[in-house]
Amino acid sequence: MSSLPQQKWTRKSSLASLGAMPSGNTAKGQHTRARILSGAIELLLEQGTGTVTLDEIRARTETSKSQLFHYFPDGKEQLLLEVAQHETERILQRIHDGAGPLTTRQAWRRWRDQMLKQHDRHGEACPLYILASHLAAATPGEKAVVSQIIHQWNNSIRRDIEQMQSAGEVAHSVDASKIASAITAAVCGGTTMTAITGSPQHLTDALDYALNQLSI
Repeated sequence: MSSLPQQKWTRKSSLASLGAMPSGNTAKGQHTRARILSGAIELLLEQGTGTVTLDEIRARTETSKSQLFHYFPDGKEQLLLEVAQHETERILQRIHDGAGPLTTRQAWRRWRDQMLKQHDRHGEACPLYILASHLAAATPGEKAVVSQIIHQWNNSIRRDIEQMQSAGEVAHSVDASKIASAITAAVCGGTTMTAITGSPQHLTDALDYALNQLSI
């Protein structure tokens, strides 16, 4: 595939634009939009947000300029916002999957074991580390999207802990908000250290310390 000439793409975007963009209500339109998003994700994970151009995304996805701006009318920043949202939701959902609602000690132990097994197996391929490293040069909008999703995940953990408190499985003296923040930080920070060192020991220690506060 021949490379396209580089040019400057500038269109103003904001978080609000995510809800106003064309959705591609035909099957063909949905397929084209998904192909653009998938190609953008591949390039951004390969190169980072600071260097990828819309011309490269067009070349990777075999789409025209008019097609790209039909589905992403605000250009690159709007597309990056969707990438950040899509990837963060996917990663955090994968972290949460498998254990069901974290409202019992058994569910927490199962989730903890799955987390450590996954990162012991994948090591440097830790998806949270990849996402975080590429967001180092991200736009404020991208960071806001990721921050919002992590905040939602943190609140979900807090609610699970509060449900355990209501069921008498966790003492009411435990600060559910602080423990939820500690668990979130243990996962995000621990997975980063796993990628850097090649060992899940930091993740293991941080996660166990946080869960010990719940007597798990």
